[in-house]
Amino acid sequence: MRKVRSPAPTGLMSTESIVPNVPRPLTREMSVIAQDPSVRANGKILMAKVSVPAEDLTAGPVGDRVQVVDYDSSSRAFHGAHDLPGDATNEPAAWQRGDPRIVKDYRFHAQNVYALIMKTLARFEFALGRRIGWSFGRHQLKVAPHGMVDANAFYTPQEEGLVFGYFPSQSGAPVYACLSHDVVVHETTHALIDALRARYLDPSSPDRAAFHEGLADLIALLSVFAQDELLEKLLLQRRTVKASPALVDRKDLTPQALRDSALFGLAGQMGQEMQGARGDALRHSAQLMPDPHLLEQEEYLGPIDAEKSSWRRS
Repeated sequence: MRKVRSPAPTGLMSTESIVPNVPRPLTREMSVIAQDPSVRANGKILMAKVSVPAEDLTAGPVGDRVQVVDYDSSSRAFHGAHDLPGDATNEPAAWQRGDPRIVKDYRFHAQNVYALIMKTLARFEFALGRRIGWSFGRHQLKVAPHGMVDANAFYTPQEEGLVFGYFPSQSGAPVYACLSHDVVVHETTHALIDALRARYLDPSSPDRAAFHEGLADLIALLSVFAQDELLEKLLLQRRTVKASPALVDRKDLTPQALRDSALFGLAGQMGQEMQGARGDALRHSAQLMPDPHLLEQEEYLGPIDAEKSSWRRS
């Protein structure tokens, strides 16, 4: 308890009131897109709440570990420093209910990347029982949510951060990588692996790259599985019989049905919209059956041997 001296009325002695010293919360909740803007319920984008470490944010947002810089290198435009709401209760109603208009709200985009990066970082630090410093020796990971016009996103230690692209869909509407839950978590995991094992980015062998990509995909999938809102939507979306409590049809839980589901696909919206080149998630590795001959395919071999005009293993 602490004592606070209240101003006294004129001519009277001052009084003292006892005000409880309320501890500051350790975490705060923030609204994010559960998977990507294409996953909807009743016409609204499916949203989720994530709990992240509470900290004082300045406009950007800029915190102790993450700095969002909304600069577009393609158009050379700076979209401003975004002030985020103090907590979930002060968020705009559109953010909480998943109004489709948030796809055009760059302030929400900044919150989406900040919250998902901080949540992923917090999970790694909780699992390891210690803090993780970024590999480039600075305490802030820089994040560009609209960094370029490209159907891509990447981690770059040279620029000390993550860059997310955007590109026109088949209808002409922009698709933003920063609004894809699994893309944001995937790229954050690359930064965290680099922080833990910096030499794993060296181009030594295909296995090195496979480890980076495989672990990043796995963490992204587990992050999606951690959201009750998304699991309920994807598992019950084909349910035809109303039941209380909601039950999942047995045929939707077979190994093949689960492999075919959106639960095991990464970057669903980006995969669907890449100029019709793909009609599914960008990666759907659950569809790959174990095969000892996979390593003989060209994509897993090294550069071409000029003398023999054939592929050689790295």
